[in-house]
Amino acid sequence: MIPRRALLITGTFLLAVLLYVDRICISAAKDGITRHLGLTDKQFGWVLSAFALGYALFQTPGGWLADRFGRVRMAAWMIVLFSIGSMLLGFAQSYPQFIAIRFITGIGLGAVYTICPMLMAGYVPARMPTSLLGTLQASYSLGYLAAALLAGAILPTFGWRWMYYIAIVP
Repeated sequence: MIPRRALLITGTFLLAVLLYVDRICISAAKDGITRHLGLTDKQFGWVLSAFALGYALFQTPGGWLADRFGRVRMAAWMIVLFSIGSMLLGFAQSYPQFIAIRFITGIGLGAVYTICPMLMAGYVPARMPTSLLGTLQASYSLGYLAAALLAGAILPTFGWRWMYYIAIVP
């Protein structure tokens, strides 16, 4: 049987990879998104900012909600929120829809980013934080690599919408 700590670290690692896949894929898909939705560079910048705003604003409330309703439960709900939001990006037909959905995905990931260390606190011994930090840092680099591979495979053949239908949803 796999120890709970290993499952938790592996799950957090994969979640962090997904976080960076999302961040890189939207940049890789910029040309298709802006052309399809008729966005200017400034509007696309606001799309990126909407995600960052949701992400930043929901880190503290995400931690509070995790303390109040349970860390595992809230992490699961925020992952579902992010996943549904990511899939809905592929269906967006306008700038307001796209920006609102990006804000929602930012909320989900902002909360998860706060909740994951809270989850680990009960399972990771005090002597391991640097090893754990190294593992999480490696996940960011792997996310960049995975995003490049996914975007390179999906975008030319299927387009930016399919990137969200297929690649982003865990």
